[in-house]
Amino acid sequence: MLDMISKEWVHPKWYQKVVRHIFVALLPTIILFALQHWLWFIACTIVKSYPDNILLKPWTPLDEFHVTAANSWFVIFYGLSFAWWLIIPIIIYNVYGKKLYYRYIWTLTIMYLVGFVIFLVIPTSSSELYANDKASITGNDFFSRFIKDNMRSHNSGVCAIPSFHVIGTYSIWLVQRSSLSKKYEIKIDRKGNIIFFTISSFFTLMVSLSIFMIHQHYFVDFPTAVVVCEIVYWIVTKLEKRPNPMQKLFTNFNVGLLFEQNQNVSWGGTWSNKIQKAKYYKLWYVLIIILFLLICIGLIYSFSIGL
Repeated sequence: MLDMISKEWVHPKWYQKVVRHIFVALLPTIILFALQHWLWFIACTIVKSYPDNILLKPWTPLDEFHVTAANSWFVIFYGLSFAWWLIIPIIIYNVYGKKLYYRYIWTLTIMYLVGFVIFLVIPTSSSELYANDKASITGNDFFSRFIKDNMRSHNSGVCAIPSFHVIGTYSIWLVQRSSLSKKYEIKIDRKGNIIFFTISSFFTLMVSLSIFMIHQHYFVDFPTAVVVCEIVYWIVTKLEKRPNPMQKLFTNFNVGLLFEQNQNVSWGGTWSNKIQKAKYYKLWYVLIIILFLLICIGLIYSFSIGL
């Protein structure tokens, strides 16, 4: 049985490739996606109970513009960011390596927790963006109507600083910035990595601009998110001599379920031996993929109903 499994690692089936190259990268990403979503929802629920007079409205002259056909198209980048958060971590895992991938996961986890605390300590209200005539939606184009009829109805109106949209996108950019250092061995040549980094820089900038160009956030929500990301990322890199807790957790999980080969883990090896001896252990991959798809569908549904 063990010899058969070792051969399958050399010549894996299609479903094993899906699990080992996509699922193992998407699982932490989806968990963080859900963490971000529910932390935001919990914070919004709490902040909505605050007295109106303590809610901040960080209005600046930069927020004084109308949403028209000239800027409503920024909603494209705002929407594409969700796909970016799912696709790019897969590339980071398979091209940049596990060290940078789990640095990204650990950093983003801390960023979301810090953002949650800021939501509660510095509560904001988007009412000024919605009520002020200087920031109204005056465009009659498709994107303007979409923002007015759909996005505004799903917006909580609170918990805007820092922007989770910027945090999710900028944290990926930080890892890609680190990959430019020659001390990291990545599976792409330097020229290709620079091109990829340039594309990522452009997309990160456009997503960051989109949050206030369509008046989903105040302008200050953008630089605040950048500062939070830079501080947290600096701390994580300085403490990297210690084991990355996210890498240890998910490596144990992956080895235990035969998603990664045996490594020096605390309890993964025991799980692996039990699964290897099971008669129908191959079905585990198919079941995991189905369960994963159901989780994704449930998360999308929660977004669609405004939770």
